[in-house]
Amino acid sequence: MRGLYSFIWAKVRLFMFDSNGPTITDLIQGNVKYALAQDSALIAKMKSGAPIKIVYPASGVTTLSSNIAIDSKAPHAEVAKEFVNFALSQEGQKILAAGSDGDNNYESIVKGAPGKAGIRPSGIKWNELDASYSAKHENEIKQWFTENIVQK
Repeated sequence: MRGLYSFIWAKVRLFMFDSNGPTITDLIQGNVKYALAQDSALIAKMKSGAPIKIVYPASGVTTLSSNIAIDSKAPHAEVAKEFVNFALSQEGQKILAAGSDGDNNYESIVKGAPGKAGIRPSGIKWNELDASYSAKHENEIKQWFTENIVQK
């Protein structure tokens, strides 16, 4: 992770904020020429006519892992398990996919569940993050991101 972001930072002097909203607003208003943002948020803006374009690097795109888990110390673990099972069911995925654009622009991996297939061009190389590693190093990752990417 460090190498890719360092390269981008040095070469194009990107500006990112702590959420997609201000980042995409600056991009649409022409305050910046390039931005890193969640593509589902960009796709939603493009659908509403925003004059922006997404470029997916040939080297690959990091994808959000879309993990769901239950805390080992959850006070109501059985209820949490029911929720997880529902969220991962065809019915749960259908409800999630029916939401508005933005975070609801995803491609379901649940067999037989609807997703919003075709929202991204084909041929994108997906670089998946190791969720276990990310969880163990969450604070270190957030600190690096804030110090090197987020503009205050």
